[in-house]
Amino acid sequence: MKTGFQNITNQQKTVYYATDGRMQYGQQRINRHWYLFQKQTGAMQTGIQYIPEQHKTVYYATDGQMQYGQQVIANVWYQSNKITGALIYAPNQAHKVDIVKTVEWFEANKNKLTYSMYGSRNGTDGTADCSGSVTEALYEAGATQPDYLYSTEGLHRYLLANGFKLVVDNDQNGWHSNYGDVVIWGQKGYSLGAGGHVGLISSSDDDNPAFISTCYYTGGQKNTAVQELSYNDFVKRANYPYYYVYRLA
Repeated sequence: MKTGFQNITNQQKTVYYATDGRMQYGQQRINRHWYLFQKQTGAMQTGIQYIPEQHKTVYYATDGQMQYGQQVIANVWYQSNKITGALIYAPNQAHKVDIVKTVEWFEANKNKLTYSMYGSRNGTDGTADCSGSVTEALYEAGATQPDYLYSTEGLHRYLLANGFKLVVDNDQNGWHSNYGDVVIWGQKGYSLGAGGHVGLISSSDDDNPAFISTCYYTGGQKNTAVQELSYNDFVKRANYPYYYVYRLA
């Protein structure tokens, strides 16, 4: 029986087993350091993470340990509380994103892009997918330069690193949408490829908001990837997936 930190190579995750051999989940204090393990899979989390139970955003290094004090994350300086680890965004750096320009990126690319997960992903070759488009739109609207074109898994960290706050984590009662809300479908750890989707709320009509994204709604027809649809109809069509909502702080 294994105990301690273990790397499960065929599942591409690091987990932690207590002395009784049981896999651990959620926040854990191990050898005087705080760690975070995904609640469903037990996978050790790294990077910027939101702790909904404590209403704070923290940063875990590549070894999984929560960090304190000054940090450079995605080329932006942050200050984190020396006791709680809660991140404080650096002045004049983390809030540069223009949410109107982010939505306008999609408006400008209507009737221009064809859906594909295997081309440029951000429109440079005339093809794009949902997460590549959102990464590019955010970057062109003032976000920090991305390390790569993120998937729906990587976008969580990129949004938090650029002044967005997680405001909804799969609330089954819905939420009051705001113009520019970034909505990610697909539970963390399970949203790669066709398992996830992402787009932005492009109208302020709370009863029936519009949702703009690069999607496969038309079955891949040429130059129809960017679609602006009723969010209520689109999410029903997708069978109400697990979702997260990020809003510019």
